[in-house]
Amino acid sequence: MIILLQVCRMKPLESRAFFRARWFNGSPDFHPFRSLSAAFSSIIIAPICQSRNPFVHVTVKASRENLSHLLLFIEQACNRYKLTKPTRLNLQLAVEEACVNIIEHGYDGLQPGMIEVTFQLKDDQVFITITDFGHAFDPTTYPPPDRSSEWDKRPVGGLGVFLLREVMDEVRYTSDPEQGNRLELIKNI
Repeated sequence: MIILLQVCRMKPLESRAFFRARWFNGSPDFHPFRSLSAAFSSIIIAPICQSRNPFVHVTVKASRENLSHLLLFIEQACNRYKLTKPTRLNLQLAVEEACVNIIEHGYDGLQPGMIEVTFQLKDDQVFITITDFGHAFDPTTYPPPDRSSEWDKRPVGGLGVFLLREVMDEVRYTSDPEQGNRLELIKNI
C-alpha cells in the first residue's frame, strides 16, 4: 500500500502531524510509527515540497524486504536533484548500512517498527535523517575496526559503521524516547 501526500514548507515532524490529522482525524493517542506498523506491513509516505529547501521522506516497516524501497527512494531523490552517480552510490551505501543495523540490531527482541528516511538538499549539502524507535545505538561513538590484522583474524561485523562514516562528511546522532533515534547523515556536494 502506498500513500502519497503533498506537503509544503513543513518539517518532517509537522508532516507527520498533517498525516495524523488528515488521515486519522487527529486521535491524541495516535503515534505515526507505532500505529502504522500494526496496521500495514509496508507503507511509504512521500511528501513533496516546493519550499526553498525541499525535502522528501519515506516511511517503511523495518524489514530486509523493504531495503529495496529505501534504496530506490534515495536513487529517485538523487535523480530529482540531479546529483552525480558517485554521490548517489555513497548515499545509498550509507542508508543501507544504517538501515540494516536498525533492522538487525535496533529492533532486536522488539516488534519490527518503522524506519523513516528524510532527504533534504540545502545549498551544497544533502541531509539524510533516519529515524527509528528501536534500541538506541550511536554510531558516532563506535570504535573504528581493526584494519591492521589479517582478514581471517578479524571479527565479523563492524565495517558497516566504518563505511558509513567514511562515505559521509558528517554523521550526527540523537536519541529521545518521544522523538526516537535520529541519525543525520550529511554529504557535501
